[in-house]
Amino acid sequence: MSRLKVATAGLSVAALAAIVVSLTIGKADEIAKVSLICQKPIANSDLQSMTVEFRRVETNRASFSEPPRMQVRVKDQWQELSAFPAGDNTYLLQHTNRESFSFTIPARASSCRFQLGYRIGGSPFCRAYFFLENHGIRARAPALSKLILACVPREARLRQTTLELPLPAQTWSSQAAEELARGN
Repeated sequence: MSRLKVATAGLSVAALAAIVVSLTIGKADEIAKVSLICQKPIANSDLQSMTVEFRRVETNRASFSEPPRMQVRVKDQWQELSAFPAGDNTYLLQHTNRESFSFTIPARASSCRFQLGYRIGGSPFCRAYFFLENHGIRARAPALSKLILACVPREARLRQTTLELPLPAQTWSSQAAEELARGN
């Protein structure tokens, strides 16, 4: 093998390793923000209705790749994670930068938190493949290219983030709750 081929292969492996490391290691990104839109007690029950809004952060390059889950904090204890009441919409912020959701939680809840799974960027495999293709390495050293591509993950690493939403203290009297339910 000529020195040029060895140098090209070495540089390709080093560049690919740098790409893989930069994709797998990184700081936690702020991907979305959550805010409370509306909070009302439900008449004759120990539940309240909530509407929250999720907004994508402008510089966000993330795609949400698993259905979100939520937890409610009641009496200083987090309840178990439950499925997010998204209905037909499986992934959060899939088609828009802002989405609102309504659901019910216990009236004594002091906060909610939402666990979101996301991936940043596209497929590392595709990026590595096109890097090798665009620089002619795939054609000149197919065995080395195949070996390099075998080491690159097919999709970006799944990351998790948790957005916490403190809820204002509820001081509803039963009479005020009934009036609110009647629309007075």
